[in-house]
Amino acid sequence: MEDEIVPQSVGDRPITIPRFSELCERLEKFYKNSGVEISGSPTSMLQGALFAMRYDYRRQNPDWMAQVAHSLREILYPFKDGWDIPLSEYGSTFTPTNDNETIGRYYGFVSSVAHHNLDEAGRNSIVTGSRNNSVDITPEVFEKIVLQFGEILFIALRRQIDAHREIDDVLRQNPQDVDQVQLEKLAFLNSDTHQYF
Repeated sequence: MEDEIVPQSVGDRPITIPRFSELCERLEKFYKNSGVEISGSPTSMLQGALFAMRYDYRRQNPDWMAQVAHSLREILYPFKDGWDIPLSEYGSTFTPTNDNETIGRYYGFVSSVAHHNLDEAGRNSIVTGSRNNSVDITPEVFEKIVLQFGEILFIALRRQIDAHREIDDVLRQNPQDVDQVQLEKLAFLNSDTHQYF
């Protein structure tokens, strides 16, 4: 079934983030819970980023990466000084230490790209760059990072009830279709998910 919320490309193929609808629901709930007020919504920012990644749009717009990065940066910007307290108040199962390190690296990456500093973005550890070794930020590398960004947001915005639903969804699958690694990560996410499993 095609996700109607995700902008579909009229070009070569659509750009989608797995579990996009659920990610948008989590983003909206997180923002509402945090009390952060923005013009628009985090969902519209994410949709705008995906729209700017469409292949037909990319062919016509040489600045598409910076525009996508700017939209993604705006999702994180209100929390640039730390996600640990807002995530804790939201009820996230994500470990605050990992959250600050991981989300901070994504924030740094998208900020660099939004400001047209691809050399700095290429030194970011999320693209396996380093201070002495800058990775070339190609469209393929950038698209991979955007998909990872969606996944890290999905995980960071997982509440305990969300983890229970994810376990239920995995267990409804045919046994041969179950991703063993995914199931183990969910089952051992914390003592509550282990007991629920």
